[in-house]
Amino acid sequence: MTDEGTALVHLEIQGLKRRYAVGETLVLDLVELVQSSRFERFDLWVAIQLPTGNLLFRTALPMMPFSPQPFKTSVDNSTKTHRLLDFELPPGLGGEYTFYAVYVEEGKYPTKDGVQRSNLALKKTTLANE
Repeated sequence: MTDEGTALVHLEIQGLKRRYAVGETLVLDLVELVQSSRFERFDLWVAIQLPTGNLLFRTALPMMPFSPQPFKTSVDNSTKTHRLLDFELPPGLGGEYTFYAVYVEEGKYPTKDGVQRSNLALKKTTLANE
């Protein structure tokens, strides 16, 4: 909590390089810091924009791993680092990828006006195709 009594909510994407060659290991971490009252809760949304422009969402649901669902729900206090990606880049995935993370009001969809409750963490990378 800040001195004014408002929640402190911050996200940071770490470990992502600007470019990757085939065979390199891509590692992506999301660092979250939430300090709020027990009455203030947030949902964490994480998405990847593919070179085609389509969005894939990182979810906690194994049966619907890329559907538009929050990654974490009802977060009130948290200081964690999540390993979102860790893989060796194979051929054929080339293009520019954008990674997003944001906290929104609990139970809300992130594209609605006025529901964002943290910074928008955003990082881009370009993957080689071969």
